[in-house]
Amino acid sequence: MQYASSRLRSNPRLGFAAAVAIIGGYFFIRGWALGLWPFSGHKKLSVDVCPGPDFLDMATPRRRWITGKDFMAYTKPIPVLPNGVPKIVHQTWMTHTVTAQHARPFESWEQCLPDDWLHVLWADAEADQFVLSQGPSAFVPTYQAYAHPIQKVDSFRYVLLDVYGGVYSDLDNECMGPPEFPETGCDVFLAEQYCEGKGCREDQVTRYRQAVMKYAAEGRGPGLDAAIPNPVQNSLMASSPNNKFWNVTLDLAVERGPATHPMQRMTGVQAIQSTTGVDMLSMACYLGTGRPDIKICELPWTEWHGHYGEACLTNSAPKFVRHHGSHIWKSASGVGCMLIKYLTFNVYTHTFCG
Repeated sequence: MQYASSRLRSNPRLGFAAAVAIIGGYFFIRGWALGLWPFSGHKKLSVDVCPGPDFLDMATPRRRWITGKDFMAYTKPIPVLPNGVPKIVHQTWMTHTVTAQHARPFESWEQCLPDDWLHVLWADAEADQFVLSQGPSAFVPTYQAYAHPIQKVDSFRYVLLDVYGGVYSDLDNECMGPPEFPETGCDVFLAEQYCEGKGCREDQVTRYRQAVMKYAAEGRGPGLDAAIPNPVQNSLMASSPNNKFWNVTLDLAVERGPATHPMQRMTGVQAIQSTTGVDMLSMACYLGTGRPDIKICELPWTEWHGHYGEACLTNSAPKFVRHHGSHIWKSASGVGCMLIKYLTFNVYTHTFCG
């Protein structure tokens, strides 16, 4: 190591070439992680093949959305649906400039929401400040310790709905019609996972069922005599504010949060799904089911997700939301980032794949 360092100091050209290689490598792998290169391995979005909703006019986009900072300073009363869900759609991205592949889904919310709804786009910096200032004190240390940025983004959603309520939607969800939730006494709505075709994998469903069996054996949750809820997704959720379901969710996140927890030592994608993502939320749904102070309704994927890719052309369109499945978050645990993890002894994984 000392020999290499002395050579770089004694040979400016070699040092310059090394600096260029490091910087170029950074942007190459960063582009890989974001799916910017043709060989990145990201599948083609269904937005490329599926027709948009009839009302959508991309030629005359609206500009009604507000930033997270503006929302936190918002003082006007926010209308509330009969089930207690405020008329807000929250979305999040790295900045306030969405990518080209998300432009149509994002604009669909601008045009489909009635005028009495708010549409909020939270940048990562706003989300981070929000959790640190308004997140539960018992959860904040767990949040700060997360190794993957997507773990922070995931858990921000839960804190956000706990504090403000409303609807959370991923950027690759396209609004097909104004949100309407069943008036059945529920005040938490979680979209059912799409587990057909290229949806959730068999091993993911198996992990969920095994976890339910384990928790039931420990006396946690409603037990096996009750109907076990289907796996849910965290890309489309809604609730009233200050809902106890989010206490259950964030308590489970804290339980699975320490770096020594077995789920943190899983392969990248599984670790994320099990500690803050869909697997963890599905288990929170199981734990909350049957509690008298929590009323959960699952939203059917046929109306709140739809089919991926070209399958949309041979199946009827979902009534409310079409999920296009960009899965950009998975790239942070992809092949390029796994190489960085092992080649740098995990020192620069966050830097390159953040």
